[in-house]
Amino acid sequence: MKNRTLITAIALSFVSTSVLAASAKFAAVYSEDPIVSDNGWDSISTCEAILDKNNAETGDTCEDGLDGGNVATGMIMANIRVPNKKELLVGLSGLVGLYTETAVRGKKGSTSYAMAFAEGSVGLQACRASDNVCFASVPRDIVLSNRRQELEATLAGIIEECVVEIDYTEVGGEITEIAGSFDLNDCTVSPEEISLAVETLAAHSYNFVFPNLPQGDYKVIATFKTDAQTEARAYCDPSSSTYQYCIVDAEASAYAEARAVISKAMMTIQQVRAVKGSLDMELLVIE
Repeated sequence: MKNRTLITAIALSFVSTSVLAASAKFAAVYSEDPIVSDNGWDSISTCEAILDKNNAETGDTCEDGLDGGNVATGMIMANIRVPNKKELLVGLSGLVGLYTETAVRGKKGSTSYAMAFAEGSVGLQACRASDNVCFASVPRDIVLSNRRQELEATLAGIIEECVVEIDYTEVGGEITEIAGSFDLNDCTVSPEEISLAVETLAAHSYNFVFPNLPQGDYKVIATFKTDAQTEARAYCDPSSSTYQYCIVDAEASAYAEARAVISKAMMTIQQVRAVKGSLDMELLVIE
């Protein structure tokens, strides 16, 4: 059995200040670079399951990041002063890149499964400078983009050649009777493979509100998150009619890879007064 797992999850914070003074009614901050980046991606996950004669009856499995172990985070922040009982309207946007790849390979009725998941999300909070009490935005967290890609196949393979033993009866120089049989174990079969890779890059945005904020100077913090998860399985299915052939000449694999990045993040903050009675929202303190 062979499992190969690569995990990269790094956290890095960008500390930025408002482009305007703390008493301004508008603030903004922009980050040109990815939240983290050794190789251009925030979260990376890979998984591979390999089926061979040594594990033909049990199969092989691999999981990576399903427990949240590949989550990477990064922050941008801005400062703004809020008079009593005013609202903050915050716009967040980011360039989200997702890469998912799945591949399955097998022969003689083996089954292979691969799953790749990649996601970019963001959450927002406003922390009062005087006592460091933090308030949650409405909504609290938003998924900017995600993709779950699954590929599963039961593959017969490519028959290269078959060796067949034939018995025959010859009478007077003529063949009068022919008998013989063969099955898949008498054939040389090469594995066949199916794979799919998808890479996307797009800008996403969302609006948030902090209703009825108490007076004070606030640091508004946007926490961007990326996540990558993979899963792979390769096995001979005991319920399949080809099980007897699969375990004799087991050869199959499944591979999954997922990557996610958020870059070029922008946050704009406006101090506003909502129309009376228009906001059916509560200001929640983050414990």
